[in-house]
Amino acid sequence: MQSTIKEQMNTIRNEFRLSTPKLLKISDAFLTDMQEKQMLRMFNTFITPIKQVADGEYITIDFGGSNIRMALFQIQNQQATILHISKIRLHSRFKDYTTAEYSLKDIFDMIAKHLSKIVNHKKEYKLVHTFSFAFVSSSKNNAVLPYFTKGIQLRLSPTQDINALLKQAFADAKLKITPVAIINDTTSTLVTGNFQNFLTDIALIAGTGHNSCFISATGEIVNVESGYFSKDLPLTQYDKQLLSTLSPEESSQLFEILTAGKYMSKVAQQILKRFQMFHHVENISTSVLSMAVDGKLRIKYSREQKIMLRELGTILLERSAALTAAEIFAIVRFIDPEFQKKHNVVFDGSFYEKSDYFRKRLDHKLELLFKSNAVKITHELIKDASSTGAALIAAEVTDEKNR
Repeated sequence: MQSTIKEQMNTIRNEFRLSTPKLLKISDAFLTDMQEKQMLRMFNTFITPIKQVADGEYITIDFGGSNIRMALFQIQNQQATILHISKIRLHSRFKDYTTAEYSLKDIFDMIAKHLSKIVNHKKEYKLVHTFSFAFVSSSKNNAVLPYFTKGIQLRLSPTQDINALLKQAFADAKLKITPVAIINDTTSTLVTGNFQNFLTDIALIAGTGHNSCFISATGEIVNVESGYFSKDLPLTQYDKQLLSTLSPEESSQLFEILTAGKYMSKVAQQILKRFQMFHHVENISTSVLSMAVDGKLRIKYSREQKIMLRELGTILLERSAALTAAEIFAIVRFIDPEFQKKHNVVFDGSFYEKSDYFRKRLDHKLELLFKSNAVKITHELIKDASSTGAALIAAEVTDEKNR
């Protein structure tokens, strides 16, 4: 039985395999599109690396899906500490606040009501909003969102300034909270990484979602929105099956579909339907695949099921790591064509944090692509980098104003 499973999985592995020449072609196409901006958005974030921050308490909101995380930070002696964390689930068995029945204003009113129970009403707070959708900024504190992705279908006006709407919600709730910046989670991750290590000039989210950003030659952080890249990406029959079930907005983010955890589990489910070894394939999540690969699966499965999950997990994590390496290779060549400097890449996200296999395969693919220059590329995890970066930006804005 075991050999049969492995033989069948080897056939599937060959469909997903990306050779080094193929990765180089993908990376070259990615680099060209960074220059031409046909698919990649390359948004200016109006955020620059931060060197000094002011002591105080700051609030961050992280809204990038069906969970909203709010945190109260204290910054003291250039160190950020979380004092309080709270979450709002937009989707439950009782209500689904992600549907068109509700508006973005409804969600912001809910956030304001929630924060009113946490903050000191006599204090004034600066807040940075991490809004992890493909919004378009006109300044550090102003942005509009053309449409939602990630399955969110909230009503919104594409001309409505997001932070202005949030500011109004706080005013209605009589809260002394001032939004001072709206950023992407990848941007705030890079802010944290660079604040801790000046060699950090690239950040990636590698988890449920996928994106990247970098520090440009002018010193500003550029949000690549790499999920929208699609040229030269080979699709398997299982990818095509998944794409047929997605909305046009979601299917436009092809690079994210091939790399991110949200879609990896869905691709896995398409494959597992062929074998009929699992009664409920919808219960096979990306975390289950990752744990199976790293030998940490505690859920009770048969020996044959564990073998299949391990093999399938290695196939999908391998592809994600390979494409991530191709992306990093393109970004480094964009900002440093002659490989003259050292580059540290900071990661946030469940893949990088929890999957030993993903990190090992990423290392291997980077060595294949960079060759002798691989010694100039380091990478690391910073846990909670996204929310910490938002707090640092809030503190830096206050500091600049008071100088």
